[in-house]
Parts: sequence; C-alpha cells; structure tokens
Amino acid sequence: MDNVKPAPGVMESVRAFFIKYVDFHSRSRRAEYWKVVLFNILVYIPLGIILGGSMTEVLPYVGTELDTTTFVSRLDGTAKTVLALYSLYYFICLIPSWALMVRRLHDIGLSGWFLLLFVVLGFVPYLNILSGIVLLALMCIDSKRTPNRWGESPKYIL
Repeated sequence: MDNVKPAPGVMESVRAFFIKYVDFHSRSRRAEYWKVVLFNILVYIPLGIILGGSMTEVLPYVGTELDTTTFVSRLDGTAKTVLALYSLYYFICLIPSWALMVRRLHDIGLSGWFLLLFVVLGFVPYLNILSGIVLLALMCIDSKRTPNRWGESPKYIL
C-alpha cells in the first residue's frame, strides 16, 4: 500500500468541493466524495431538526389541500429563516454536487454523461429507486489505478 496517496481530510475535501464547483473534466477519489457527503449531512440534519420543530403551526394541515401561499404564511419567522437557509444551501451545493459525482464517475472510468441518465431515470417511477441504488454502488467503487482520459489517478502513485 506504499503507492497510495493519503486521503484528504473532511475540510480539505469540502474546500476542494467548493473550489472545483464546475470542474466536470477531472477525477475525484472515493474518500473525497464521501467526506463531502458526510459534511452535507451534518449541515442538513440540524437545519432539518430546527425546521421540523418550528413547523408546529402547519402540522395540523399536513395531508390537506393547503396551497403554497397559505402554507408559507402560516410558518413562523424561525421556520421561514431556516427554510430559506436550507433552500439556499441546497441550491449552492447543487451544481458542485453534480460536478463531484461526474468526477467520481470519471475516476472509475465512466463518462460523466451517465449522471444525466440517472437524473432522467430519477423521474421514472420504480426505475428511480433502482437507478439510485446503482448510482450509490458506483460511488462506492474504488479508483482506477491507471490514468484515463480524465487524468492521473488521484489516489494511486504510479
């Protein structure tokens, strides 16, 4: 295992995630991907807990035909703020997440266009579950040792 580069830390991975936010042409190793996923989970969970706890005013209306305007007007100030932060963070991370998944696909030797296939299949009932499982499995595959058309391996030293 002497030919393996040390894995980046969580903050190093997150920094690279935001710096390379539109890099759809290189490779990212598995550790980098999963550390960014962990960081995003650690951001979303507290926001989700605060949002859920501050939505007590709308809980009686869950499952009813409440339009969006009425729903938002019944939220208190905390819920609106947290919902805005949650949505803002989601949209800030959307394109960088796609770029990171494309780089992961490149790292295992697949074209990044496969991600588009998985996004399209995400709208097809039943296939969305299967495509999600396949994409999850692909994100777990180890880096290819050899260089490919997207560059040198970010994990292995040749």
